[in-house]
Formats: sequence, structure tokens, C-alpha cells
Amino acid sequence: MQRNWIIVFSMTTALLAAPAFAVDSLDSLKERFKKRYPTLVKLRDAGKAGETDQGFAGAVKSSYRDEKTGSGDQTVGAFLDEENSDRRKLYKIIAEKDGSTAEKTAERNAQRNFRKAKDEHYLQKKGTWKKKKDW
Repeated sequence: MQRNWIIVFSMTTALLAAPAFAVDSLDSLKERFKKRYPTLVKLRDAGKAGETDQGFAGAVKSSYRDEKTGSGDQTVGAFLDEENSDRRKLYKIIAEKDGSTAEKTAERNAQRNFRKAKDEHYLQKKGTWKKKKDW
């Protein structure tokens, strides 16, 4: 009987604490996005990275993935992988709150990123990279 009580207590505690973990996770995501943002802008301005129609950041040419970001020893590919991993997590959190799907949330973010992009930034639609001004 005591063992059952401990199990129920542990499960209840975990369920009550879950929203706090989600908030912490969202806060840590926001912090990482904020920290990476200057490098992301630098890569966009250099024409090495752009935004896809699926809501993710990508290397405009595959050869760019092996280059260094200019912010330490990290490659562009590793940087974009981190960015996209965090975007997936964010899309999932937002979708759960909105009662939507992560894919739909990513799509909406892609549309927003396309609107906000500078004319010289690269955007990918259906697998093709072009500057915004050329779409």
C-alpha cells in the first residue's frame, strides 16, 4: 500500500511540475535563439544561409555547410543544425498551445520569415534557392 502511495505521489508531482519545465524550456529556447541571431543575420547577409518554405534555415549551397561561421570554430552546417533543432522544439511547443501541428506552425513561421526577409536574402521555395527580389 505504501509503495502505491509513493508511485501516485511521484506521478502527481511530475504532472504538476510539467508546466514549469515547459516554461523553462521555452525560456532556454528563446535565449539560444537570441544568442544565435547575430550569426544567423551575418550568414543571411553573406548569402550563405536563407529561409526555407518549411520554416527552417538552410545553407544556400551545400559547400557552405563546411565553412566556419566566423563566430568560433563552428561550421555553418552545425550552426544551422542547432538552429533547426531548436525551431522544431519551438514549433512543437507553440502547436501544443494552439491546438495545431508543428508542421502548420512551421509553415506560418516560414511565411513570416519570407515577409520579413531583405530583398538580397535567399529564400527556398520547393527546393529552389533565389533572392527574395527574384521571386
